[in-house]
Amino acid sequence: MSALQFPCKIFETQKKMNDKNAKDMKSGDLSEIELRAKFHLVDVSTRVDPYTMTKISPFSQPQSMFHGSRGEGEKLTRWECAEILFDELRHLSILFALHARTTC
Repeated sequence: MSALQFPCKIFETQKKMNDKNAKDMKSGDLSEIELRAKFHLVDVSTRVDPYTMTKISPFSQPQSMFHGSRGEGEKLTRWECAEILFDELRHLSILFALHARTTC
């Protein structure tokens, strides 16, 4: 067996990150109760509340001394909410991802 030549592609996903037609990109198959109780998904984002479909602002953060002074955040559509969540996922996961276009 020969040694690996680096950089080397070990794994490549079948579906691309922005493939909005992929089967696993569909939503709505789990209820809010299931997500909160079974999977403990309570505070899932610092940018949006997917359960109320509202944008989170600095004034809606519990640690802010102005918490609650401005009312609820901006209402979002389901699509806008999903876009913000995926943007946040991409932003947070960049530290754990190694992106290279080379192969072995």
